[in-house]
Amino acid sequence: MATENLIVVKSLPIKEVTSAQEAGSIYTVLEVGIVMLKRDSFEIIKVLDEDGIATWYRLPDQYMNFVFDSLTMARGGLNMFPSRVEFKRYDGQYAVNILEGVKL
Repeated sequence: MATENLIVVKSLPIKEVTSAQEAGSIYTVLEVGIVMLKRDSFEIIKVLDEDGIATWYRLPDQYMNFVFDSLTMARGGLNMFPSRVEFKRYDGQYAVNILEGVKL
């Protein structure tokens, strides 16, 4: 990733649902990461859109464990991406669900 130009311009849109069973926002996730700036850090995600354009987005802080766990597993040899991933917010809580792997 060091050779890429990284521009994170906006937060990933995440659907607010009215029930736990309702589908959230589903994205094809290519990568996750953490950006560290002096005394601050934030979680980022690279998403592939329908037109085949990959864009980095900032994730809410509530997804820190998801990003950290994904990076830890990848370092141990289990890379879960690219995958279809569902993000949603219900009753003030954030949820993430890895739905299926994707072959590109």
